[in-house]
Amino acid sequence: MKKAALIIFIFISTFFSSPSLAVTNIPAGKISDDSSWEGELHVEGLVTVEEGASLKIAPGSKVLFGTDGKLEILGGLIAKGEDGAPISFLASRGVSRWKGIKVSGEKALLKLERVSVSDYEDFILTGLNGEIIDSTLKGGVTGLRFMMKGVSVFSGNIIEDMEKSGIEATLGASPLVQGNIFKDCGEVGIYKGQNAFPLIQGNLIEGTKRGIFLVGD
Repeated sequence: MKKAALIIFIFISTFFSSPSLAVTNIPAGKISDDSSWEGELHVEGLVTVEEGASLKIAPGSKVLFGTDGKLEILGGLIAKGEDGAPISFLASRGVSRWKGIKVSGEKALLKLERVSVSDYEDFILTGLNGEIIDSTLKGGVTGLRFMMKGVSVFSGNIIEDMEKSGIEATLGASPLVQGNIFKDCGEVGIYKGQNAFPLIQGNLIEGTKRGIFLVGD
């Protein structure tokens, strides 16, 4: 009886004393040198990747954002997940939506592959050539906004549960939008504004009021 009780005590002590997975807190500020993130991370404020620097996210990483969490990319953001090890950008527990991601500038670089981005306010690509492939955008206001000149590739993605629209192309943007699935994206799956020239091919759009909405030109 005493031996059994001792075994139970050792088991309970070992279980509760085992360290939990560490969460790395990322302070608000600027990243001016090439950097990498790995594991589980928490971002509470604005993190800016400056021109000339790049931020790489390791496969399997999970980046959680507080209410004011946001990534602003003037340099590079490279996040490539793998089969069985996707990368996630998502709201922290108790946060309905985080601010989102903005990538801007002719020298900016964006490469996302097998990445999930969820519960955010905005995702903007301005004047750059970027790639978002085989990824999921979920639970935002607008899934993605392409603005100004730039030839980006948006292919093989799932965009779902958006409040307003799936993607928007405006102000000279000309992305390739190919082979994506749009589900329950509010008013419109794909919106093309004036002076925008997206190449739209082979997309499936369901559960929205309008599939593709073209303005001007």
